[in-house]
Amino acid sequence: MKQHAASPSAHVRLRRAARQAGTWLLVIVGLLTGLVFYGLLLLDRPQPVDIPLVKAEALPEIAWDTEPPSPGAPGQALSFHPDFPIIRIDRKDPQVENILLVGLEQHSPAGILVVSCDRRRQSVRLAAVLGSCQTALRGRSQPEPLASAFAYGGIGHLVNTCNETLGLDIQRFVLFDLAAVPALADRLGGLSLTVREAEVTALLESPDAARRCVGQSLSVSNEPQRLDGRQVSVWASLDEPFLDETRTPRTHAVLTGLTLLACRSPLIALQLLDEGLDDCATNMSVFEMAKLAGQFLIYPADEPVLRVPGEGLFAQQDEPWRLTVSWEQQKAGLHAFVWGDAP
Repeated sequence: MKQHAASPSAHVRLRRAARQAGTWLLVIVGLLTGLVFYGLLLLDRPQPVDIPLVKAEALPEIAWDTEPPSPGAPGQALSFHPDFPIIRIDRKDPQVENILLVGLEQHSPAGILVVSCDRRRQSVRLAAVLGSCQTALRGRSQPEPLASAFAYGGIGHLVNTCNETLGLDIQRFVLFDLAAVPALADRLGGLSLTVREAEVTALLESPDAARRCVGQSLSVSNEPQRLDGRQVSVWASLDEPFLDETRTPRTHAVLTGLTLLACRSPLIALQLLDEGLDDCATNMSVFEMAKLAGQFLIYPADEPVLRVPGEGLFAQQDEPWRLTVSWEQQKAGLHAFVWGDAP
């Protein structure tokens, strides 16, 4: 009598299925990366920013308490200091790449996001860093707001300051002109944002009739609502209190919303690439951008977004106003979020 071979165990079948799923995932990522790479070549890449990567001992000296450079010329939305390099740092985990996304408003960082792309867990995580947190800056004798590093040494100095303050390994960055957000939001069919009662009240009480009109068009809800480009622009331009309960400015919400849209929908991600390239500057090559975009197209974005500083890790001082942070404790929570399970 003919004997049939024993069927594989459940463990073996699961392992085979996982191997097949992993193979298909690699194929899909490869195809998407190739598609984005081809698209970037057709559309022309964003403005290239050639910031050198150097060893720490090769970093140029910074004169103590020098004045920041003068603002860029009118119409120059994306500016950087070409002479200040980024300190070369090896990745702490080869499977996790941290990228700095900076939203610029009138030549100053209005939003700072750390975007962590994790190939091991196949996810994208976002950490919003408040630029007004006091920290030590190279070349300054007293602590200053973290975001002011951009004024003293451009994006290279800001990347180094974030790495030194937060204990990260950032080497790549993307600068984005926030003036392009209203038109971009309209092309994407609006942006989902949560509008608080105090914000609607501030708009309704504004002496500007156009702002009052926008306030009347918004509803107060704990759930996100879809805002068009004009509503996004007016909402984001409200006077920001020194520190609200979210510990992040509204520009962070806008940057986060755009990033989450790119992670949730391949079509929207490709549209963002198409519409937003002219408003970006980066030190990534076309291939690196295509690889990153391929990960965004297939990896889900983890929520919620981590806020820096965290609850109970900061203190406010009045006259003069300062925001001080317990950086050692903050780094522990941030590192767990970026490289391990969030606490």
